[in-house]
Amino acid sequence: PLLCQSDLHGDRRDCGDERFRCHGRVLQHGRGTNRQVPGQAGRTAVRYIGSRTSARADEPCFRLNASEPIMASPAAPHAISRHTCTADALPAQERAIDTLVRAFFEDPLFSFIFPRAERRERDLHRRFAGSVRHAARVGGVSTVDGGLGVALWTPRQSMHVSLLAAWRAGMITLPFAIGPAAFRRLDRFEIELDRQTEVAAQGDFAYLWLLGAHPDAQGRGLGRAALESAVSSMRARGFTRCVLRTQQARNVSLYRHLGFDELARHTPTWAPLETIIFSRDL
Repeated sequence: PLLCQSDLHGDRRDCGDERFRCHGRVLQHGRGTNRQVPGQAGRTAVRYIGSRTSARADEPCFRLNASEPIMASPAAPHAISRHTCTADALPAQERAIDTLVRAFFEDPLFSFIFPRAERRERDLHRRFAGSVRHAARVGGVSTVDGGLGVALWTPRQSMHVSLLAAWRAGMITLPFAIGPAAFRRLDRFEIELDRQTEVAAQGDFAYLWLLGAHPDAQGRGLGRAALESAVSSMRARGFTRCVLRTQQARNVSLYRHLGFDELARHTPTWAPLETIIFSRDL
């Protein structure tokens, strides 16, 4: 499923190609009634936000509102062939970020990274805004029920955000936004756990970076639905294994129920946070 921001100003059309059919607005340059931007041959009247799922590599889509299987198109290996879209791109992205902020506000890791509760909401918003942009660019962002359930994933090689990736995702100023001390804790923890994850998992995998449901909507299965949407996206990109990690002991039984096997546990010597690493074949 994709979220797009269209320049068609409410004109709803089908492109005539089932592989690229959008339930509402044209997303791909195809056959039939697909329209072009005047004076720009070969481009559709659509602006994409997010991940590597569009016809043009530099105009990606932001994957949201999962309601059906994600399938790769034979014409474009990284294109998504069936999707649901809405024209309200930025508010939907903000809803996804807000869900992650609410879901992880009392998480042990982020309580350690951002110990000042009065600043934590603001700092989490800045962190997750960049996380959404980075995941959408290199992996995928799946949401359900208007953003009340959210899953972010990246390929193994993109687990740790490089300087170039941070610039592309608008996170280059994050050390100044959240403060140097918080950034050092966050960066040190992620570098150490990324290494432990690669050692435990071995080989290639898709990394489920963040998975959460809004506290007001918990108990409705939205987290599981977002997870399965992300898994479908991973399969469409050719991945055969999904790896995740958690610092929440209460989540262990849930992930086992969802088919994940525990690979390893690790506690940094400088941080009182045990991390459990899980893997699941796709």
